[in-house]
Amino acid sequence: MSNFIKKSFTWGVVLTTVVWSLGIAALTLNVSVASAAQDGDLIKMAGNSAVYWLLGGKRYVFPNDKAYFTWFSDFSGVVTVSQSELQSYAIGGNVTYRPGTRLIKITTDPKTYAVEPGGKLVWVTSEAIAVSLYGSNWNKKIDDVPDPFFVNYTSGADITSAQYPVGSLVKESGSTTTYYIAAGMTKRAFASDAAFSANRYKAGDVLAAAAGGLASYSAGSSLTGKEDSLANYGGMAGGGGAVSAGGTLSLLLSASTPASGTAVKGALIPFTVIDATATGGDVVIDSLVGQRGGIAQDSVFSDISVLVDGAQVGLDKTLNSAHQFTLFDDITIPSGQTKKITLRGNTAASLTSNVGETPVLGFVQMTLKQGTLSAALPIYGNAMTVNNSVSVGTITVTAGSLNPSLSTQKIGTLNYVLAEVQLAVGSAEDVEVQEIIWDQAGSADDTDISNVQLVSDGVVLATMEHPVNKKAHFKLSPAMKIEKGKNKSFAIRANLDSGSNRTVDFDIEKDSDLLAKGLTYGYYILAGTWPASSDPRFNGVVTTIDTGTLKVEPVATPSNKVAEGADDQVLGMFNFEAKGEEVQITRLGVQVRIIASSNATVATTSDVTNVTVYDENGVAIAGPTDPTFDYGSGITSFGSATTTDTISVPAGVHKYTVKATLSSDFAVNNTIQVNLTPGNNITAKGATTGKTITATPATVQSSTTQTVQIGSLVGSVQTTPVAQTVVAGTNGFTFANLVLDAQASGEDMRVTQIKSAQHTTGSAYPALISGLKLYDGSTELVTSNDPDPTSTTAAASATSTFTFVNALVVPKGTSKTVTIKGNISKSVTSGSVAFGLQNDATNAISATGVDTGNSITPTYNYSDGQSMTLASAGTLSLSPDASTPIAGLIPSQTTGLSVGVIAASAQHENVNIEKIYVSVTDVNSGGPDQFDKIWLTDGTKTVGVTPTSSDSATSPTTMLFDMSLDPFVVAVGSTKLLTIKVDTANVDRSNASKGSSGEGFQLSINATGDVTARGASSGTDATVSGAPTFNAFTLYRSTPTYAAVALSNAFGSGLRELSKFTLSADPKGPVAVYKFTFGVSTGSISYVRDFYVNDSGYAQGPVTAITQHDTSAVTNPDILEFLFDTDSGGIANGGEMREIPAGGSRTFTLFGTVTDDGTAGGSVSVSLLGDHSFPSTVVECAGTTTGDNACTGVDSDDQNDFIWGDLAYTVQYNSSTATNTAEWTNGFRVKGLLTTTTPQSL
Repeated sequence: MSNFIKKSFTWGVVLTTVVWSLGIAALTLNVSVASAAQDGDLIKMAGNSAVYWLLGGKRYVFPNDKAYFTWFSDFSGVVTVSQSELQSYAIGGNVTYRPGTRLIKITTDPKTYAVEPGGKLVWVTSEAIAVSLYGSNWNKKIDDVPDPFFVNYTSGADITSAQYPVGSLVKESGSTTTYYIAAGMTKRAFASDAAFSANRYKAGDVLAAAAGGLASYSAGSSLTGKEDSLANYGGMAGGGGAVSAGGTLSLLLSASTPASGTAVKGALIPFTVIDATATGGDVVIDSLVGQRGGIAQDSVFSDISVLVDGAQVGLDKTLNSAHQFTLFDDITIPSGQTKKITLRGNTAASLTSNVGETPVLGFVQMTLKQGTLSAALPIYGNAMTVNNSVSVGTITVTAGSLNPSLSTQKIGTLNYVLAEVQLAVGSAEDVEVQEIIWDQAGSADDTDISNVQLVSDGVVLATMEHPVNKKAHFKLSPAMKIEKGKNKSFAIRANLDSGSNRTVDFDIEKDSDLLAKGLTYGYYILAGTWPASSDPRFNGVVTTIDTGTLKVEPVATPSNKVAEGADDQVLGMFNFEAKGEEVQITRLGVQVRIIASSNATVATTSDVTNVTVYDENGVAIAGPTDPTFDYGSGITSFGSATTTDTISVPAGVHKYTVKATLSSDFAVNNTIQVNLTPGNNITAKGATTGKTITATPATVQSSTTQTVQIGSLVGSVQTTPVAQTVVAGTNGFTFANLVLDAQASGEDMRVTQIKSAQHTTGSAYPALISGLKLYDGSTELVTSNDPDPTSTTAAASATSTFTFVNALVVPKGTSKTVTIKGNISKSVTSGSVAFGLQNDATNAISATGVDTGNSITPTYNYSDGQSMTLASAGTLSLSPDASTPIAGLIPSQTTGLSVGVIAASAQHENVNIEKIYVSVTDVNSGGPDQFDKIWLTDGTKTVGVTPTSSDSATSPTTMLFDMSLDPFVVAVGSTKLLTIKVDTANVDRSNASKGSSGEGFQLSINATGDVTARGASSGTDATVSGAPTFNAFTLYRSTPTYAAVALSNAFGSGLRELSKFTLSADPKGPVAVYKFTFGVSTGSISYVRDFYVNDSGYAQGPVTAITQHDTSAVTNPDILEFLFDTDSGGIANGGEMREIPAGGSRTFTLFGTVTDDGTAGGSVSVSLLGDHSFPSTVVECAGTTTGDNACTGVDSDDQNDFIWGDLAYTVQYNSSTATNTAEWTNGFRVKGLLTTTTPQSL
């Protein structure tokens, strides 16, 4: 033994003895003091004896002195840090025993374990093995680990032979070399004593092996210095790292933890719920320790369950002498998620000795397999007071009447009842069943059964597609209620899909697998009586799945034609469906039937040879074999080809194809059909069970009848594309579609060459078309030659030959369309061109049969194809679109008003519009001064703004929209819209505004020369047609809008509403109304008179200056005219207007008194009248007071039914004077107001 090993051994013995005698916390440590610790240091806080190992930025706890001294020999390296620094390091977990140092066990378990890296425990399964590895004093190496710390470890593979655990230090007898035992039975030699010391190993931990005892171990790399994976806990290097990958787990007492209450006997009571949240990565809980606390005995609980989000994890647990239990089942919490972990106490059936006790349950320890724990444990829920007097509901479980007996069921059996239980409820309270968990204890896989259902009284309560991990967990929604004193049965049934020779056995494993709740006291209760007192509590009946099945049925073939004199002709296809297991076919008989066409040579089955069966991958699985002639009848002959090759049919559906070689003795239209009779002509057995399987059905299964045909091909030209005009410079134009038709062929056709005839007329010649290509769909058919014509003779014909690099195959029974495309020279000016199939003595199409290799002489439906007219450029048609606004009145200072929509249509090619000149014509002496801005839009995109003028900069009448840099594109064959918009000018007479009331404009494109357009393909000027003129618009400061309002009364005698309407003013300003005129018609009444107009409560009586205004004297008038008059001035002084505020409205009602004559059919019909043209003059009034210079100009005009004004002359505008305002006009083009509005009738 070297000196350094001797010293290490001595120190280990001395220090260990001292610490064990005093305890680690009782030692007065002579430690260094540092302001900040380094990663990898041993640290403690001043004034506190607890020592931690700082690794990866976290402090790790030594559970006791024994664990500490497996890693360190003394405390000389401990660094003292401040309280704040110590608290800044989160707890990373507990340090486990160092591998290769001690054996460990717990007091409640006799097993002895060795420790491997990562805290993995491996059970030394026998004393003999322990002696061979650790010597006769092996039991002196055992430390007892307290139960709470045992959860820090994970389980590894048992040691069942004399093989050293990973992490052991071993030296062979007679050797000076010490080895470290690594994974995979690898031994790594320490290169020196320094390397041994650098990893803090102690001589006392080295095991002695016999000479040659490590011969079976392979040599690994030598240990030459410190390796963090060996020297540090968890293999972490100083300066970073983590014990395990993953996120951080936080634990908080959940708000769903039950409040303090009563714990009654025989109930399932949740005590404590924590919210476990993972952040920064997934977390895996390796184990957790729960504990019973409070003033109580452990006998309160029969057992305790752990639930995650309501589902139980692991088995029910009982408490040990420390009042604790440990759950070793992994719990995974995905990153960013929170799971609720519940401790549920299952109370004992009798609590006589526990009355008044107040137990609590809590989480006291948790070990992570992956992630870091950041939580303060323990966490306890609330105390419950034990009560033994309350008797909750009871449930007795027995087998149901439908519970089956031992049986064997065929694959494919549907809705088979596999088990049934009956639940009988006692007299204490009603109960509802919420969940039932069935365990499938048989050998069948989850996918062997499907459509798994929980059924009660024939009603399906819940369904799942397959069991999951051999469990069928049914959650009933709604829960099933069972009244006290009554019972219900619950059956589990399913479809048996596969699994030959396997078994299905559904049990209810634990009493907690039946979740039921009492409806009086509200406790979850356990069924007290089961068929068995131990698990499984309900042991179901075993159902054996019978042998597999084989079903055969024909499948339609892609073609129903075959070629004579060819190999591998498809005669039939069949689906073979194996269920339950793989099926092995050892004999397969195929019947071949041949029927000759009338007056044809009769072929026999000897003309069919090499019958072979292929699987769906094209691999031959049986044959070839030749049919034996069975018999003939008339023009029909039969033969059988039987193969004894073994065909393995995996479970599932598989398509098998029967192919054969056909001789040349067949006549056209002979037919061949192959038949299978599964029940008689197939011998099969199950690959798993070895039992005979009878294929189904028993009847003959016939394939698609195949007709013998020679190879054939028909060439023709489609009628599309239709004849059309195409412009110069067009590339990739489709000239023709050629059809290659193999519908009637007995074999696939291989086409190697196509010749197309080209015909030109007029000034056109063949060489104007270049870049000729053929396409099969979107795939170009590459040629080995140049098919472009060279003739420059006008009106000449030429032949374009396409010789393919790779032949084009046309499958039999189908047709292909190939497309001829080419480029049109920009030199084209006129004429036409057409492409078709060559009509001469030579073959336009060269083809051979794929199967036979025979040359085929195609037949043709010759055609020159459609004539394409050639033009130098495209055309552009312009017109006003239907969406062009109608002529009307427009308000001032309004942006984006549409005043015209141009419909542009392109023919022959895409057309780019580059310039448009728009002309402005005045309306009522107006013109372009009535708008501030004019522009063009394409939908929401502005395409032309701020036009220049060809006439005058101040008042242009022709405006240029130059779009040359970004032309407006009109696609060929489409119509696109260009909208002309304006921003209207201000109208204010007193401030000399640009715009003027009653003046307007009309836009147009005067001539086709005002539009510059160019063909996108040809690059030349397009031919433009159409010069649209748009509707006229008149500008006012503001404009009114008319809308009818429904009358509120019906016909009858007395005062009645006769007409009702609303006038609204545009938001740009107020408007005024001065006169209304109504047309009146009556029927079957005595009279109607005493008319008046009411405006928001102001009654307007008759005005006498104009005929028929004396409404009290006039009976049944045809026309009623009303001028507004507020005061006593009367119409002799002009009357007063009614103002409608900007953006507002006023409602007007015409009233009249109706006297019915008593006869049937009485009616009154009234219309507000508009005007059909503007007044002949625009009236401007100059008076300043009522009666001065009355505005009678409009009223005296022929068109005077409706008089209104826009109040644009603001200097003389006064709300109390109607006639002292300029610019009165009539009802022409008022929005909504027609010359005669739709009548309102009583």
